[in-house]
Amino acid sequence: MQAAASSDAFSDGHVSTIAHLTGEKLRGHRFAWPPAEEQRATVVHIDGEAAASDASIERARTEIDLLRELRTRLTSDVVTGRVDVQPIAATLPELDPAEVVADVSAAEDDLDDEAAEFLEDVNA
Repeated sequence: MQAAASSDAFSDGHVSTIAHLTGEKLRGHRFAWPPAEEQRATVVHIDGEAAASDASIERARTEIDLLRELRTRLTSDVVTGRVDVQPIAATLPELDPAEVVADVSAAEDDLDDEAAEFLEDVNA
C-alpha cells in the first residue's frame, strides 16, 4: 500500500486539504497478501511474543513493588527498634547526616527513574 500511495495510485485528480481513501479507490487496485495460513502463523507468533513481553513487564512491576515494600518494612523495623542496627552502625565510617539524606534521596530518585525507564523500554 505504501508503494501504491507513494506513486499516487490512489489519486483521483482532486486536490483537497484532507485526502480520502475510499473503498472504491481501494477496490480499483490489487494487493498481494500472504496466504491465510501464513497470516494465522504470523498472528500466533506475534501473540506469543507479546505474551512473553507482558509476562516480563508484570514480573518487573511485581519485583519493583516487592522491593518498595521491603524498603518500607525495613525502615519501619529500624525506626520502631525491631531491628538493632547498632552493631552495623559501629562498623560504618562517620558521615555528615545532611550528606546521607541527600544521597538517599538521590538514590531513591535514581531507582524510581530506572524503574520507569525499564518499564518504558519493555513496553516499547
